[in-house]
Amino acid sequence: MNENRMNDSAKKFPFLRFILLAGWGGAILWLSLDPAPPQPSMGPFAWDKFQHATAYGLLALLWGNFLVTYRHCRRRCWLMAFAGSVVFGALLEMAQGVLTTARSAEFGDLMADAVGAGAVSLVAAVWSARRMSLAFVVALTLLSGTQGAHAADNGGVGAVVGDEAVTLRAEAGEFLAAPFRVDNSAILGTLAVAGAVGVTSLYDDDIRDEVRRSRGRTLDRATDAGNIVGHPLLHLGVAGAVWGGGLLADSPRWRDTGLMMGEAAVIADAATFVLKQSVGRARPLTKSGKGSFRPFQFESDFDSFPSMHTASSFAMASVLTRTSGSVTVGVLSYATAAFVGFSRMYDDKHWATDVLLGAAIGELAGRVVTNHYARKGSVAVVPSVSGSSAGLALVKKF
Repeated sequence: MNENRMNDSAKKFPFLRFILLAGWGGAILWLSLDPAPPQPSMGPFAWDKFQHATAYGLLALLWGNFLVTYRHCRRRCWLMAFAGSVVFGALLEMAQGVLTTARSAEFGDLMADAVGAGAVSLVAAVWSARRMSLAFVVALTLLSGTQGAHAADNGGVGAVVGDEAVTLRAEAGEFLAAPFRVDNSAILGTLAVAGAVGVTSLYDDDIRDEVRRSRGRTLDRATDAGNIVGHPLLHLGVAGAVWGGGLLADSPRWRDTGLMMGEAAVIADAATFVLKQSVGRARPLTKSGKGSFRPFQFESDFDSFPSMHTASSFAMASVLTRTSGSVTVGVLSYATAAFVGFSRMYDDKHWATDVLLGAAIGELAGRVVTNHYARKGSVAVVPSVSGSSAGLALVKKF
């Protein structure tokens, strides 16, 4: 039953996915054949091979995301996306040598294309196969390995990645300790969340029945969009885009905002993954009941508690709200995150308690990351007044 649901879900929005794929493919085509394309000068984007890997990684992601809309496949789709991206890159390299005089075909560029497309395709295939343990092992290995790169390269890509690894490790430690701190009464908030989850668990079945009674065509379409907007991989892509845009625009504020969004999402996703597999709670769609558990089985039908979509969405909302200082942005961000949680319940993927704890984890991740940046001195928390409303904002220090 779950396989059919996943296949049906994968078929949604094929035209939109095609437009995104075609648009990005067209952008790569233009940048490849333009005699004088834009040349970023900041951070790793100044490295030509990093540009190629990033561009073709995104191309593979969009290609695979489109292929799953009409083929009942998982890893094969991502293999096809990888192959298609590499072939596309090879054709463009040949076109550069034949159709232009200012550009030339380079085997190194094609290798960078293959590395970027391969890395993204592998992670996406692992995600689709619900073997996230492997993905996290790979991620942690890469983060640990960057320490050596940081020591060997004090001014290049290794330094950037190494600094990010150090920051993420420190934030992860703060995230684990934060719920149990007594100096700022955080322990009281932890007890309040635990109590709310416990009380809500008594009404999980009732809430599920009430949500099911609200079904309709309009909500079907809206919650389909909510599930897409709340996808953790999409959040990482958005964070990367904001960070990259900050580098290209030479804007430290947006660069740091992108980093904070990505770090908060990674921490929230990692925390929910560990809890999911440790608890092994049955999803509502299995009809096994809210009290059915299979811990450490790594089964997609038994990883309901808590909701990763919700946690990642609230992590993003928390960072956006605290960095913008805008009440409007905050309301829209949290409303969107809350609707993502509702969409997960509406699609029978999560119980109400899954969503509630996911929201708390995401909010904690966002607060830990923004507070960490404030303590580092790169940003400061200051009062913000906009019209008739007031709030707090993180402001870049120079």
